[in-house]
Amino acid sequence: MQTVRLPRYRFGVTSTTPATVLVCVLLSYFPQHVKTDTTPATTFNHSRSLRTVRHSLSGMSAGGSMVASHLMAHSTLIDGAAIIAGSPYACGHLPDYDNACNYDDPPIDVDALVKITAERERAGLIDPTSTLAQIPLYLFGGTKDSVTYPGVMNSALKFFQRYVDRDALKGVYNVPAEHGYVTDGYGECCDCSWGTYILNCKYDQAGDLFKHIFGKLETPPNWDPSEKNVHVVMQRAYAPEGSWWPSLQMHETAWAYVPSACRRSNVTSCRLHVHYHGCGGGGAMPEMELGYNQWADANNIVVLYPMARPAIGNLMGCWDWWGATGKNFDTNEGVQIKTVMNMISDLPNAISWTETLGEQ
Repeated sequence: MQTVRLPRYRFGVTSTTPATVLVCVLLSYFPQHVKTDTTPATTFNHSRSLRTVRHSLSGMSAGGSMVASHLMAHSTLIDGAAIIAGSPYACGHLPDYDNACNYDDPPIDVDALVKITAERERAGLIDPTSTLAQIPLYLFGGTKDSVTYPGVMNSALKFFQRYVDRDALKGVYNVPAEHGYVTDGYGECCDCSWGTYILNCKYDQAGDLFKHIFGKLETPPNWDPSEKNVHVVMQRAYAPEGSWWPSLQMHETAWAYVPSACRRSNVTSCRLHVHYHGCGGGGAMPEMELGYNQWADANNIVVLYPMARPAIGNLMGCWDWWGATGKNFDTNEGVQIKTVMNMISDLPNAISWTETLGEQ
């Protein structure tokens, strides 16, 4: 099959991506955006006071890199975070970021990332790094990952060791996993590549990271959570004031898993976890077999799944870890982070209580 020679797009499109795949992605992008270019970006009332809601984070691949940005931007509100096959904060600012942040070639200059971090902290674009010390942080790098090489997540560990206390930092680097979500009993082989990105490595990654973040938890029963608990979230309504929606490279809607005990009247009394998908996951329903919803259901944790989407220069709909949406993409001024924070602050109203995955 003919291939299109393009620069690599991290965690998704590569230089050998079939031309038919790229055409399909482009076709999925253009029609919807031509229709909505003149539509107002938001109906969210920005003038009212927003709630500051504590929450935790996780993400895989480009979503893991997004977690690093979100964590640094709003660390005073974060209860814990997990970066799976992502990259250290500010990696997208390096001169050869595409190769460095994927393949550790050239090796990631951690001192340069620390310098960039200090500059952003002085400018007030991220929260004080001193607040990171006791935030539980889980890092994962598979030994057979051919998309995010092990050296990249080793650099992430070295970076966060500058800020996070040893007892709060957990690194898992001994699982022979390819690039993807790791489960205990579901998915493809542990070292399978370019398939579903769900890898059965006999390791409950979701449970391990949740327990590191939250401490002691109830073990989920042996049953699948109901799709009727997966609700549509009106993501577009929470775009930053004055923004042009297509430039945010985000899907119209997001998803939220809401345990039965956390339904409309009690949603704010439950803990909140935000999960960022990897490239190509925008708009798709949340995978029910990864373990996140199972652990959330057993422990009254709401899981918000924001959704990115394809754009020119970002054909696989990756979360912005390199500046596609603006120079302050990885700060509290980043438009994607702002949109997610707006949803978090108004989650009871953002959730469509009448639209669920089970009714799609």
